[in-house]
Amino acid sequence: MLYLRTKVDDSMLSPTETLQGVQAGNSQAILWVASLYFMACALYSLIFQWRIRQWPSVWGTLLQKELHLLMPDNDLSAQEYRAKVLYTYSIAGNVYEGRRLSPWVFVVSYNARTLLSKQIKGVTQNHQQQVKVFYNPQRPEKSYLILPGPAGMLITCLFGAFPLALYLLKYGL
Repeated sequence: MLYLRTKVDDSMLSPTETLQGVQAGNSQAILWVASLYFMACALYSLIFQWRIRQWPSVWGTLLQKELHLLMPDNDLSAQEYRAKVLYTYSIAGNVYEGRRLSPWVFVVSYNARTLLSKQIKGVTQNHQQQVKVFYNPQRPEKSYLILPGPAGMLITCLFGAFPLALYLLKYGL
């Protein structure tokens, strides 16, 4: 188990004492627990992304791709958009319908909607206008059109390491 080293007297606190520190509002204990939590979430996400990168692919038919307006508003900056796709694909004679573009779900404002357009352009198409569909071999009904990339995995690592870096900057080892 990872123990918390206190800055006051350089003693080690047990996990129980650390949680008591969190309950008491001790900022060092809170940041330590938050760091562990963010690292665990990032590790889980990295494993998930890595597993998706191993999924097989088939060619499917893209039925719809658009920027979907989630919240209509007269104020353009208050509008929110999400990429919306619909595609079909066949595995072992079974036809499936997919709606997931990517494991990364983005909801953006009017001003940032070009990011979604760029994400949609990341879909691989062949010369017959078919799209590459990546599917879970254990659950073929689960699929994506875009795999997690190295940049997204790096962002996940940074997300997990940021609280620990803050902790180390403030409290040291």
